Amino acid sequence: MRAELKQILNSPHVPDEYDLSRTLHIAQNLNSGRHELASKHQHEVEKQGLTEEQLWAYADDIHWYAFEETFFIWHFCLWRLQAIFESIISSRFLDPNQHKSLRGLKARLTALRKEGYKIEDEDFKELLEWGKIRNQFSHFPPSSHGIGPLEQSDIIEYHDLCRKICAILTNQKEARSLTSRSS
Repeated sequence: MRAELKQILNSPHVPDEYDLSRTLHIAQNLNSGRHELASKHQHEVEKQGLTEEQLWAYADDIHWYAFEETFFIWHFCLWRLQAIFESIISSRFLDPNQHKSLRGLKARLTALRKEGYKIEDEDFKELLEWGKIRNQFSHFPPSSHGIGPLEQSDIIEYHDLCRKICAILTNQKEARSLTSRSS
């Protein structure tokens, strides 16, 4: 393994909410780019003088594969969003010495509650459900030759939930800080 890769383990960089939104933005650009490429291929084929039936069959295939491939964009985006979210929790809201021993989203969310942070039960359960989906895709991914279930709207929903929880936790942390300073 290259030395530069090993240095990542000691990196002081900690992601934040910007990284959540930037990840979504990059995935949206990749998704748009994939569809633009499919349209470009279709326009190139239109110049070949195929029959209308041949053209429609070719265009159907091009756009089907583009659609099928976008699942991977959303799959990887979900994976990265959860990793960033877990990192934010560990680095900004929990004891830095404690966070290295925590494994998984549920452990981090439970640790937040033990530290006195409040997360609504509904949000807590929804985060855990997203974690289960991410784990399913990580450990038992669907076939590469089929429609993936994730769509852009799903990832936007998860992104927004993560941003909402980060804002709530940040407000609670600031309130604690003000309380401790006035004591």
